[in-house]
Amino acid sequence: RAAIPAGVRYRAYESDKDLQEVEEYYRRFWVAETEAGLEADLVLCMELRDAYFLWRVGGIAAIYYPAIIFMQDEALSDFGAAVYLRQFDE
Repeated sequence: RAAIPAGVRYRAYESDKDLQEVEEYYRRFWVAETEAGLEADLVLCMELRDAYFLWRVGGIAAIYYPAIIFMQDEALSDFGAAVYLRQFDE
């Protein structure tokens, strides 16, 4: 319906603009899924990015169950690492 392209989904954050663009893709994804009839009270995610943005745009509970925490794409820059830690705390 509105898949999140890999280039966006695994982008290493360099600026707030990156965050806004990624969030917008997740928003489009969530709207498309709900318009197609999806109903969810909870999502279980193995990527922090998925859990964080689905929680933000969907207003639903999200459980982050990390598989390989040290390989998070979000943390591949100093800016990204700071964002990753802030999102994890939220």
